[in-house]
Amino acid sequence: MSLDDVVSTEEKSSDQTRRKVLTAVVAGGAIGSTVPWTQPIIESVMLPAHAQTTSPPSAGLFIAPLSNGAGGLDIPVSGAKPGETVLITAIIDGVEVTTTVVADADGNATASISATDIAKAGAPALKDGEVVPVIAESESGGKADGSVTLPESAVAPLTVDVEADASTGSASVTVSGAKPGETVTATVLIGGVEVVVSGKADADGNVTLAITKTELGAAGTSLKEGEPISANVSSDSGATGTDSDTIRGAGGETGETGETGETGGSESGR
Repeated sequence: MSLDDVVSTEEKSSDQTRRKVLTAVVAGGAIGSTVPWTQPIIESVMLPAHAQTTSPPSAGLFIAPLSNGAGGLDIPVSGAKPGETVLITAIIDGVEVTTTVVADADGNATASISATDIAKAGAPALKDGEVVPVIAESESGGKADGSVTLPESAVAPLTVDVEADASTGSASVTVSGAKPGETVTATVLIGGVEVVVSGKADADGNVTLAITKTELGAAGTSLKEGEPISANVSSDSGATGTDSDTIRGAGGETGETGETGETGGSESGR
């Protein structure tokens, strides 16, 4: 046998040995790999700088809306960032009425929505027992929701002044404190007869309802000196007011004139 034949025989033997070893290792690995798989637990994740998230917006904003007793709302705010602006939105009968307030150094503030603000926004006046939702949103992204159920005192009462003069046969009811543009109705009781008159309040919420001698006659009544006259008044927004007086006459006018006359007499006496 030549030297080349000997080398070739040894290489073949070596190859066969390597194949047997690899086969055993692979087989052994397959058997050893039959271990139950469990889900890994990820305790933390590191993000690159450009992918890191910002801190969440302030979640401490808080409001406690309440009635101011004069047809409007007061909304105390807390938990805002010092100096930031907070937008307040009250939803009255589906109409949004908004205002803003700036938080103080402690993050607190009180926003106010007056009866005039409500009227200017085109919302109806507040009504007794009405539930008004209120939303607060701060510049830093904080948000708070609340609501207020209006008490009996939420609607300011009307101021009423009724006067009647038998010498002219006419009467009048002067009303203030109504919502601008709303209808005000007065039921006036004269001599046991009710006379109803109405009119619209001006831009300042005032209106004077006049009752002429002709209107009284059509209602089947007239003014008699010394008799009582009373008026019950209500507005579209639910505000009410009352007043009563004694019907004046020629004697009353004479008395007033007499006062003037006394002044004149004093001047003449001088």
